[in-house]
Amino acid sequence: MLSSVDICIACKENPHSDVVSCGERVVECLAAVLDGTLDPVLTITKVPMIACPCEVLAAAHPEIWDVSLLNVYPYVDDQGMGQAVVVLTDGPSHLAKGVVNSLSFSGRVASASRTIF
Repeated sequence: MLSSVDICIACKENPHSDVVSCGERVVECLAAVLDGTLDPVLTITKVPMIACPCEVLAAAHPEIWDVSLLNVYPYVDDQGMGQAVVVLTDGPSHLAKGVVNSLSFSGRVASASRTIF
């Protein structure tokens, strides 16, 4: 999912009434990438359906630019499918792995720019 992108940010509300603010956050991150103040690294884990305190987690740590919870239909019978938490940080961050692990029951974390394993 993340192998083709530098920035992955999802709407935080359902229904997606925050689509404009989500787009503004993407533009803010893109501008930071272009001016060299953000080296985006995405960290992802697949998790069972959970409620994510995304804004609280991101606000508590300055190196975290965004925490997104990506939902999927829970009954899809497909290898690798499932709800995911993506943390966007400025450069590599051990904190990001801790955030996704704290929200994951599986404890499986894949982290790298463009390479998800």
